[in-house]
Amino acid sequence: MTQRSATKSAGLPERGLGHLLREISRAFDNGMQGRLARYGVTLSQWLHLRSLWDNPGMTCSAISRYLGVEKASSTAVLDELEKRGFIQRVKNTEDRRIVNLQLTAQGKSLTRKLIPHAVEINSAARANVGANDFVTFLRVAETMVGNLKDINPNVLRPARVSRLARK
Repeated sequence: MTQRSATKSAGLPERGLGHLLREISRAFDNGMQGRLARYGVTLSQWLHLRSLWDNPGMTCSAISRYLGVEKASSTAVLDELEKRGFIQRVKNTEDRRIVNLQLTAQGKSLTRKLIPHAVEINSAARANVGANDFVTFLRVAETMVGNLKDINPNVLRPARVSRLARK
């Protein structure tokens, strides 16, 4: 029995959901990387900038969890963004042991320039997909995230950033 026929006889699709989602993610990443390169920004730097745009004041630990990357990886990216003047580290006013991350004026300006590129990639991905189909896709994807979170709640990024992580 071939691998393909074994897959079919087990009732599994030829291309699994995880594989398809990784393919979608890679296509988004590849589309965005070319646009970011014009600004001298890597995909990882963009993800950190965008996270701080959406969640001002996150800590390094919080942004690492949010993005699902190791803290050491985030630290290196954040050090480079700080060196280039896009972010600054600010001591938390309630707990001086905590250091919050903020976009600088230059970081906000750059992020404003990059967001339309992300919107363009998202629009291209949704081309030829009806509005109802897209809403259904989002609902099903959110349900799957919930299902997987039930299996292992520590794997997926938190939906919210704590109050102290933002101050």
